[in-house]
Amino acid sequence: MNYFVKANIKENTGLSREKLSELSVEHIKLMLRYKAEGKIVYGGVLSGRRSAVYIVEVPTNDDLENFLFSWPLYSYCTFEIAPLSTLEFRLESLTKVLK
Repeated sequence: MNYFVKANIKENTGLSREKLSELSVEHIKLMLRYKAEGKIVYGGVLSGRRSAVYIVEVPTNDDLENFLFSWPLYSYCTFEIAPLSTLEFRLESLTKVLK
């Protein structure tokens, strides 16, 4: 199942700039590993913001939760998450309605 995940680093993390930068480097390296493993279909940092968006592929909601828990920045982020339907599924559904 694919999910849209937007991660926003909280304003007041309580971390020094250096520590937040260290965690960010660790986080990005992990995201690149997950991308190579196919768990992240696409990901990118929003320019000029402390946010990133990802298209994540995991089997279940529980797997998504465990996946997010593995992130070095998990405790310092808020999340916007939405399950994604494929374009093919939506086209099929709409086509059925029109018949």
